[in-house]
Amino acid sequence: MMGLRLRFIALLLCVCAALAALWWLSLRSDEEDRPVRSQLTDAVPPAVEAKRADSEPTNSPARVRFLEFETGGGSGASASDPGSAEASKAAARAPDAPFPLPKGSGRIRFTVEDGAGSPAEGAAVMLRSLEPVGGAERVVAGRYGEADFVGLAAGRYAYQVQAPSGPEVASADSVQLGDGEWKDLTVRLVGVGLAVTGRVLNPRGEPIAGVEISTKRHHFASAVSESVSGDRSPRTTRSRDDGSFEIRGLAEGEYDLETRATERFAPAKLLVQAGGAPVDLVLQEGVRIYGTVTNARGEALARVHVGAWGPTSAGAYTNERGDYELRLEREPEDGETVYTIRFNLHGYKEAQLPLPRPGSEGTREVRLDVELRAVEDAALVTGVVESERGEPVLGANVTLSRQTGPKYHARSDADGNFSLADVEIGADYRLSLVAPVPFRDYSEQGIRVTEDGLSLEIVLESLATGRLTGRMVDAEGNPLPGFRLWLGGASVRSALPVSSDEQGFFELADAPAGSLSFDTRASPRLRVSGLMLREGGDADVLLVLDSGDHEMAGKVLDDRGDPVAGAQVSLSWSHASGGLQSTSERVTATDPSGSFRLSHLGPGEHLLEVRAAGYRTVQEYRGADRYAAELEVRLDPNAP
Repeated sequence: MMGLRLRFIALLLCVCAALAALWWLSLRSDEEDRPVRSQLTDAVPPAVEAKRADSEPTNSPARVRFLEFETGGGSGASASDPGSAEASKAAARAPDAPFPLPKGSGRIRFTVEDGAGSPAEGAAVMLRSLEPVGGAERVVAGRYGEADFVGLAAGRYAYQVQAPSGPEVASADSVQLGDGEWKDLTVRLVGVGLAVTGRVLNPRGEPIAGVEISTKRHHFASAVSESVSGDRSPRTTRSRDDGSFEIRGLAEGEYDLETRATERFAPAKLLVQAGGAPVDLVLQEGVRIYGTVTNARGEALARVHVGAWGPTSAGAYTNERGDYELRLEREPEDGETVYTIRFNLHGYKEAQLPLPRPGSEGTREVRLDVELRAVEDAALVTGVVESERGEPVLGANVTLSRQTGPKYHARSDADGNFSLADVEIGADYRLSLVAPVPFRDYSEQGIRVTEDGLSLEIVLESLATGRLTGRMVDAEGNPLPGFRLWLGGASVRSALPVSSDEQGFFELADAPAGSLSFDTRASPRLRVSGLMLREGGDADVLLVLDSGDHEMAGKVLDDRGDPVAGAQVSLSWSHASGGLQSTSERVTATDPSGSFRLSHLGPGEHLLEVRAAGYRTVQEYRGADRYAAELEVRLDPNAP
């Protein structure tokens, strides 16, 4: 009998060991099968799967709504889940939890993606239990963006994600996990890991290889202070053999895209939005201006700003040897004012020189050496910025300037104080102040700076505000997640950045009252106008934007059927609804085969305009589509 018991126990142990081995193999198989399951997950509508994940326990993969990665004021989240407020508060607590999560047989696996849909390796996911027992754990996503939490007890969980080198953001959703349930959740960090792409071309539409291109974050005069995640330093690349370029790893926002001057071409500059449509940088041969800037003793002056004002504008700074080089896109045409070259450095008087007209042989290089005279009479200008109640105002941008000469800039500190040193004594100064919300901007003319200096006291009026909510959609009503616009109005010169959440919604509790408009401020230019917000009122708007996965491609040919290279192709769009007017503008150029392509378009008809030297301009309406056939545009020569 004893032997029979021992054999039974041994058999039972073998069965348990076999079951454990099968469980372990299922885990490994699940890991190896992840790419296929991820593809299946991406095909499931986010809103439906998020609801199912919280209401119906299931072992099938689920995808939650996108998680917005906020980079500044103006963004809002739409929380439809009744437990979302509880989840957000719990996820925002200190990450160093006193004890781990309660144990069980459940599992939640996160796949974290950046704004471009690529795996966000190194992102940290914090999972926190919302049950009375509490607890939290933190897992860093691996190579494929996966953060796996195993051995979880049944219950509701909140989660929080931190991108590499970025701030933490809490999800508006919570996850309900059943006993022994496994769930796969995909989280996309909207506004992280974006790219700027495009081409570098000459005026004939031919690609230029090896051109250095850099991006640097552009900061508008904003009514809020934006926090920018990640590396803020400029990023540089070079154009490939086909003229294309790509700069990745950018955060949401606007960037100055600029090429470095070459021996033949002047630099080109364009303001673009990270994650936007590809852009063309068309380089012109232009004019090269160079020289050396010194003081009265012949000593080189560094950091002198050299600027050109005329048909186009350009700027540069002198180096440690006082040398500079300035490239202009083109010569002034007949009837146009010649360029004025200005040299500015604090502590020195401004110098102005006209740019000589090109000689009979078409001079392309001009040398201008300049001697700057020191300002002998300078003074200190100080001031304080306060509210009507006498409270200090932090973050007001102050500029003191005259029609000619340097501009002096400062920013008010926590006590409202600012200081401008070495201001040249004189009259007719203008004071401009860009105020933070909720204050009106301020300006004052006819300010005089004496040898005793000047002390200013600026009292800012409160700005009338209201509550503004809305949604950003395309022309077919589909939401545009993670889309960024700037809200401006007649009452303020500054603007507010507004980003839509994962379902296209946004909210501003203190939007400036009055006539308002939305604008991308970058290429491509999208704008919505016609909004009126009453003081203390509420407004809910639907912003229809020309953005999506449609495109328009084609060829430009002459009357003989030969390709027209370097033709300028412009595309515009307009839409009116609910008292609002939406417009868009895009520009590209044809390549040597006469081909062009414009992407990231919304659906519907667009006005296509084609211009080329020596040909009549063509305007016609064309429809954009996801799989549009290549169109053909014929240009007739100008009449002799």
